[in-house]
Amino acid sequence: MKKIFFLFAIVAQFSIAQTNPISGEYISVEKPTSGINLIINNDNTYHLAIFSGKYKMENDSIYFENRLDEYDFDLKFEKGKSSSKEITIFSEPTSVFNFMSGIHLGVQEKENGPIVYKSLNEYFDKDALEEYNEDLYNAEKSKEDKKISFSLPRPYALYFVKDKKKSANIEKYIIPSDVVKITVETNSNIFRELDLSGKLNEDKSLTIAMGGKDPITFQNRNNLPKSDFEKPISKSRELNWTYKGKKEGFEMFSDSTAIDTTAYAYDDYGDRESDYKFSVKVETNLEDAIKNLKSKYLVLYYNPKSKNQQKEFDEIIEDYNTAVSYDMYDAYNEEYDKFNFYNATSKDEKLLKANGITKFPVAVILDDKKQVLATYKGRYNDLSDEVNKYDFPDKIVVAQRAKQVDELLSAKTVDNAKLLQVFIENKNSYYDRFFDIPYNKYVDDYVIPTDTVAAVSDDVVVAENYNKSKFEFYSIKTSQVVFNQKLKDIFISYQAKKIVDENLIGVLLNEVIYDYNSQKFFNKENSISKDDAKKYLAYAINYDADKFKKIKILNDVAIYIMNLEDKKDATYEEISKNIMIKSNYSVATIKAFLEVVSHKNSEVDAIVNIINQLHAKVNANNMLFDNLNAEYEEMNEIYERVSEWNDLKNYYGEVFASASQYILKHKATSKYNEVKKWLDFANTVSKNNIQVYQALYDYNIEIANTAKANEVKVKLDVLKAKEEELRKLYED
Repeated sequence: MKKIFFLFAIVAQFSIAQTNPISGEYISVEKPTSGINLIINNDNTYHLAIFSGKYKMENDSIYFENRLDEYDFDLKFEKGKSSSKEITIFSEPTSVFNFMSGIHLGVQEKENGPIVYKSLNEYFDKDALEEYNEDLYNAEKSKEDKKISFSLPRPYALYFVKDKKKSANIEKYIIPSDVVKITVETNSNIFRELDLSGKLNEDKSLTIAMGGKDPITFQNRNNLPKSDFEKPISKSRELNWTYKGKKEGFEMFSDSTAIDTTAYAYDDYGDRESDYKFSVKVETNLEDAIKNLKSKYLVLYYNPKSKNQQKEFDEIIEDYNTAVSYDMYDAYNEEYDKFNFYNATSKDEKLLKANGITKFPVAVILDDKKQVLATYKGRYNDLSDEVNKYDFPDKIVVAQRAKQVDELLSAKTVDNAKLLQVFIENKNSYYDRFFDIPYNKYVDDYVIPTDTVAAVSDDVVVAENYNKSKFEFYSIKTSQVVFNQKLKDIFISYQAKKIVDENLIGVLLNEVIYDYNSQKFFNKENSISKDDAKKYLAYAINYDADKFKKIKILNDVAIYIMNLEDKKDATYEEISKNIMIKSNYSVATIKAFLEVVSHKNSEVDAIVNIINQLHAKVNANNMLFDNLNAEYEEMNEIYERVSEWNDLKNYYGEVFASASQYILKHKATSKYNEVKKWLDFANTVSKNNIQVYQALYDYNIEIANTAKANEVKVKLDVLKAKEEELRKLYED
């Protein structure tokens, strides 16, 4: 970017130079800012253009060619003896800091032979690579000197690939018989990766998205709206401008002209001092302590074996106050004030023994019902640290809900609405929210198994040791079998009364469709039967109270069906049809339907009708860009996150590709014109999509267009190699 500003500086100096530059078009030639146009006019005006090239219109959408993206590699051929059986390639390896957008090389030995791809770095000698990495920032070596080489048996062609994470550019070079050396440089212009596309608005303005994000609207200069902003009567520039009492930096956020910045300059976490001094509430008797809890919990400490119990308790309180003061820092914060403390006496032993606690010293956490939620049997001087751990309050909440569930299910008359509410609260709680796995019981020292010690760093040991709790938390007594049966009873009751309950749907979907065990009540695979699961899904898709929640439920069910290993089921087919209709034919539900009926040849006409309707819908009023953007915005609102533009476009591409594969699979030759239309659209919307390219390849094979099929296969093989590389990377 510095080079761009330098160009601006040059232009600014032309006005004072004795000789004006020759008017015309100038192009920057040095990497990484090569290709920028500077146009000098005779009237002392200029234009600086980063992009230039051709554009094309498709309905209301406009696509700009990025001329800077013409070639990814600069190759120089050096000739020698044509009888040489090898060639040598000089290049810089892919940097370890840029492995997600690396360079790959494909070798084709014969004209019609297979292409074998490997990452560029795999061709280099390991020792040479190590030396290269050591010299990476060696200023004494030129870029040319840093190039290292490898040799190959003379190939027919080389395929250089720039892998750009979501897409790949492939450049094919046929190697003449007299070339013995090839020097390779990557063409790494900082602007060349941007894709420019947008739409033509009704007022003739253009809305352009760069890289699919943050659209910018351009208005014709002749149609610019008149500015309603006031203009200053003068404008000047002064160096070192100031005035008396001017505030700088942090001073601007202070009421005084000077601010003590020591609070911002500490280096050690433990050296920071708190401006606020917290004092925890200490109770003097158990009955008052329970009454005063409200939404808090009570830490009860009891050590009848010690003559210094009060001294120990005082130390616990002092340590706890210091730690919480540090957390609150400059003012009281209710978030950190979750516990009151009580130093128990012999009068309180009855409560402890009623809860099976007979060994002392001990500390327990009580709620406002005098229920013991957690028990501590560690050293008293560690107690305050344990209670002040960031996730400790959440674990106590989980233990309390476990108590609630056990109580509700053991009552003679079960309150279904209350039980569902507890289930949902449990699902929505933030930390470690499920009951069947007891939290770490008290251990004096955390021991890592000897066979894994070598692979674990000191930092990991410290982190694991910190997360080990010296409390034993209440763990639910209700079994998963009882939970499943109770859930089924509630479902049957609500279904009979035709009650579509949002909380029940939430629990049912968590247990049936979500892959992550952390979404399930018991934090592990559930044992709900397949028949019950189908009934729960059929019930859930009837939800209609909130538009966005409805669409999310329908799409989530669709995704679940797509991920099933065995989809050949009449019930799933019926559900997939219903969610498609209820969602007004969203792409996710259409894709689920396609996968469910893929084995049947009786749905050709229905699928052609559905896909053509989707094609017409997304292209309505020749406003593809606007229609996609509206759906993109809606999906972000539904899922409360900002997804990538490409995610939605790829989904569309995959739906049209799946429909095409269905027609090809069942040899519906009369519909092949539809397939061509769908794949042309898919390839326009979803670039570099493996599924789309696979369908394109299969289509061209089916219509016996071998030349086109081979052309598509080159790109398809690159995309598959890239996907496999990423898969291995994530597995490692």
